[in-house]
Amino acid sequence: MIPIVEISEYKTLSPVYEKDEESQVDINLKNLKLNDEDQDLKNYLKQKNILKVIELKQGLQITSTSHIGIAQFSEFSVMVMPKVLMNSNNLPKLIEYAYELDDIIIPQSEIKFETTNDLLVEIILASFIKKTQQLFKQGLTKSYVTHQDNIPYLRGKLLLQQHFVNTMHKKLQFACEFDELEYNNLENQIVLFTLERSYFITKNDSIKKEIRKLTHQFSAFVEKAPVTMSDFNKINYTRLNQQYEKVHQLCKLILSSTGIGDFYKQKTPFVNSFFIDMNMVFESFVARLFKEYYPLSSKAQKGKKAWETDNGKTLQIRTDILIYDNNKVKSIIDTKYKKNISEADKFQIGFYIHEYDKTIGYAILPKHKDSRDYPLRSIEQGITINVKYIDIDEMISLLYSENREQIKKQLENLIQI
Repeated sequence: MIPIVEISEYKTLSPVYEKDEESQVDINLKNLKLNDEDQDLKNYLKQKNILKVIELKQGLQITSTSHIGIAQFSEFSVMVMPKVLMNSNNLPKLIEYAYELDDIIIPQSEIKFETTNDLLVEIILASFIKKTQQLFKQGLTKSYVTHQDNIPYLRGKLLLQQHFVNTMHKKLQFACEFDELEYNNLENQIVLFTLERSYFITKNDSIKKEIRKLTHQFSAFVEKAPVTMSDFNKINYTRLNQQYEKVHQLCKLILSSTGIGDFYKQKTPFVNSFFIDMNMVFESFVARLFKEYYPLSSKAQKGKKAWETDNGKTLQIRTDILIYDNNKVKSIIDTKYKKNISEADKFQIGFYIHEYDKTIGYAILPKHKDSRDYPLRSIEQGITINVKYIDIDEMISLLYSENREQIKKQLENLIQI
């Protein structure tokens, strides 16, 4: 069995460590090394600020960030577990709630998981499979795709330059540009790309079987095409394609967690790593809590024009959560997945407060054993940042016991109405 190095977030392990006191897992980094085929994965993880693996004269030094997950190298694996959660069994529940995967249930007795991270990965993949199955039964969306081709009849717009070339070569065809309604669009290409990627991630045979079936179904209508993270921004969800939004959210989560690379040309080594940024998980978790349980309405990830450049372009700021009262911004909330806010965080939140013409803003952080709520007051500007801590384990317990009133009370204690 390949040895697993277990490390918590924001921690460094060196060969001098014989045991990680927090995880109680034996660490012997002196005997570990990277092979040639591991270099691309090592460089990718460093570039994305996910995990830093440094080769020393004897052994390795490993440094983690806010990303949790697993990286599988040739001779060992590195597993990064959350540091903030007191109960690691709550991690899958946190992911489920943050990404609205409540209708996905994987009985642990049916799937053999070696680690909590295996469970996490399979829950996300099973969620994606189920949503894709529902999408296929509901019916795939067609959209107009632009084609340029030489055809025996005039269709759409005539491309004069190419048509003159055809005439010179006595090619009796029209050079045309036309739109055709078809399934081979970006919406479906994203799903197919993610299906094929997921097949190499899952360790579960039943999920592999379902992926093969769905891949075959999509391939009958959709051509394989490489996908990048920027492709998600090209899709505008309307009444005609609204059913894709939840599926694409899971696609984005899976692809961002594994790295995309040149997957169809088989040059990427990144299917042997899966990481999730806990900053994003915590933000989504808190945003959904306020959306569903806070008495006033809230909106997440709201953009606002704040800067103007020399060429007339504007730059936006994006707050994590805005609380509204009668369509007016009442409270500004920024989530920070860390023990304490930094100097940069103070200036960032202070700028948000100034731009929305408020005097108070909130920073919500995950609770730990030494945490306490406290205010930060600006002497000159007359603004206050209230730093608040939320107990993730307690909130998850309340969520799964469906104690709505207690959740509401907890949120009201965080942000006073």
